[in-house]
Amino acid sequence: MICEVQGMFKVNDVVFYGTTGICKIIGIEDKVISGTSREYFVLKPEDGRNATIYLPTGNHNLLGKMRKLLTKKEVDALIDSLPNIEPTWIKNDNERKVAYGKILASGDHTALIKMLKALYRHKEEREVNKKPLGMTDDRLMKAAEQLLYDEWQYVLGMGKEDLTSYISARIEKLVK
Repeated sequence: MICEVQGMFKVNDVVFYGTTGICKIIGIEDKVISGTSREYFVLKPEDGRNATIYLPTGNHNLLGKMRKLLTKKEVDALIDSLPNIEPTWIKNDNERKVAYGKILASGDHTALIKMLKALYRHKEEREVNKKPLGMTDDRLMKAAEQLLYDEWQYVLGMGKEDLTSYISARIEKLVK
């Protein structure tokens, strides 16, 4: 059985998958599990992890978590929009944890940016009072950074320090 989305993705495509991030489709295989034969995309994370992800080509729910990478033009547009994106802060710790977890799972770039901006501001406020960022907020911030920055670095072909300089230069140009 070949899924409709198979035409969208092919072997050797580099894609973004859920909270795993950037993966390469290294194959499409038939596997028999519990007596049922299914076709799977075989994904390998590009971050060097020794992991393999088998994604059933007929599972639209899971396939909805896989998408093509942004283009350079789309990354630049997101970077250019940074000054105009307002942060989304949720005061209640438990509500924030749940809401931000959903944002991470969604992969929505604008929502991730709103979340990051809110966490950065919260971190700065806590530092003024000589308090560290809470463990959960720190973990959420690092996860959001990784999802955004890994893709941007990959698409733009640069390391983290170069990306930081690139973002600063683009924003500085916009503000002038």
